[in-house]
Amino acid sequence: MGVKDKLILGDVKKPYISAIREIEKISKLDNPVDMVQCLSLSFARLKSEVVDFHKGKFELESMDDVLPLTIYCVAFANLLHAASFHNIMQDFLRQVNGFDLERKLLCNFDCAIKFVCSDATFNTP
Repeated sequence: MGVKDKLILGDVKKPYISAIREIEKISKLDNPVDMVQCLSLSFARLKSEVVDFHKGKFELESMDDVLPLTIYCVAFANLLHAASFHNIMQDFLRQVNGFDLERKLLCNFDCAIKFVCSDATFNTP
């Protein structure tokens, strides 16, 4: 079973719903610090769901594991103006030091927004 297969939580009725709901909270915030924290909490919820589902035998190891899940969450989140929220968080992070993990999460969030908004077509075998 590959890494990508392990990210599909088989019999879970609404996979990653807690992470999706956390991302949706961004739209109710007006402070970039809180938005960045919300993005971090969404990531923590993704990690928890994967670890819980696999009973601690598998966890997200890299941002390559996180990106497809971020795309999934952004695709299913009710988040209007996601690109604007990204820009607000990016402007904030440009002005401060640290926040290395949050910068990576924001990069994934940006990729997810672009992917969801694109006219991506999928070739299935």
